[in-house]
Parts: sequence; C-alpha cells; structure tokens
Amino acid sequence: MESAVRNLFVKTGKGRPMLAPADERVLLIPSFGVRGDANASETSPRQVLIAFEPSIAELGVQPGDLKENILLTKASERDFPSGTGLRIGTAVIRITIPCEPCGYLKTVGIERPASACGRRGMLGVVIEGGTVCIGDRAERLQSAYPVLPERLTDRLAWIIVQIPKGKVVGYSALAHLAGVSRAYLRAFPGILRRLEAQNVPIHRVVDSKGRLIGCVHNQKEKLEREGVPLNQDGVDDLYTWSGIGLYSAR
Repeated sequence: MESAVRNLFVKTGKGRPMLAPADERVLLIPSFGVRGDANASETSPRQVLIAFEPSIAELGVQPGDLKENILLTKASERDFPSGTGLRIGTAVIRITIPCEPCGYLKTVGIERPASACGRRGMLGVVIEGGTVCIGDRAERLQSAYPVLPERLTDRLAWIIVQIPKGKVVGYSALAHLAGVSRAYLRAFPGILRRLEAQNVPIHRVVDSKGRLIGCVHNQKEKLEREGVPLNQDGVDDLYTWSGIGLYSAR
C-alpha cells in the first residue's frame, strides 16, 4: 500500500499543544526520538508515535489530536504491527507497541476512549536517524525486528529477562522501559509474584529507591550471589541497569 506523510508534529512539553514545524520536517535521532520532543528517550519504546489518516477520520478527530509525531495517509495500524521496520524519508523506525487509549482522548471529543482501541496509532523507536518531511513515502522494510509483547505482564517478563546478572532495575525505571506510566506501579507486586512462579528473575527488580521489595523470596541472598551487595539504603546506583540499547538491538 502506498502511504505517505501527511502531517508532522513535535510535543514540546507535557500538557502543551503539538507543534507543526514551520519547515514541514522533523529530525529523528537514533535510539532517542524526535529532536525537541518531550517523549524522546533512549530507554523508552515510545520514542515516536505514528497515527493513520483513516483511523483519525473514523474517530472524528483532527491531525495532531492523538499527539502523534507522524500522520500517514491510507495505511492503518494493521499494516504496521509490532516488529515492523519502517523507512520514512532517510530514517528507519522499529514499530514496538500500539498506543493504548487513555483518558486524554475525552479532551478531543472521544467520550469513550476504549472505542479508540486499535486506532490510537503505533509507537516506535528510531533505528536509523534522518530527516522526515511532509510528503515522504512510508516503506515497510523486508527485515523485521522481534515482536514486543503487547500484554504488560509479558512485556515486563521480556524486559526483566534482559537485565544482566549483577544489575538491578527500579520500579520507576521498569515502568519507563515498558512504556507505561507510574500509575501502573501499584500493579507491579502482583505481576511480579506471577512471574516468579514462571522462573523469571524478578529478584533483579527493586523499588524506586533501590530497596528490596517484599514480593520476592530470598531477594537479598539471590542478589548477593550475583555480586550485588546491599547496604542499609538498598542497592547502590553503581549496580543499576540503564536499559540503554534494549530496543535498538535486533
């Protein structure tokens, strides 16, 4: 399907309106996102949001209302599932996860945000940097990337397995790596208990201050066996895994 860039936007800050660049182009930075965009981050699967013209027409909203960075013509979310490589202009984007509907959509007239499920756009990370201009063709690449689990429990398991021995990740950082807000932190203990039963190394997860968490059996002993010492304040930042490169590797 022939698809092209219709609109481009940059989110300059939380709660601020989307800005359409005057020169009708944006610069995508490898493993980071759109230059000047508030969501740019080298450890997030949400570096770029791509929306699709047919979906915004069905939802009855205007370009930019979904907080997208790139709006494509003709295509839909189904054409670019997780794991897809997408070339636009001189940049290459790896599609990671669907952007899930949230309460914000009510502010643009979508009274039931859940009705936007599957039409909210696709998130991605920048694999190859470059310039994207209005009118640029969007090309689906033959080479594919690993599919990122859409279900949060499965995605957390996938991330935790990547944590190297001798390193830990805090709750807040884990949420960021998974592409969800801190509001999900209250669900983490229950999810981690279920993952422990599946032999996922959840002992490498600590709270946001580096302290042990109560839902892990023998966490202190397991970490010490992997060379992670603990003091009265928890785990030193020296042993924290940043997650940089998690989404840029094949």
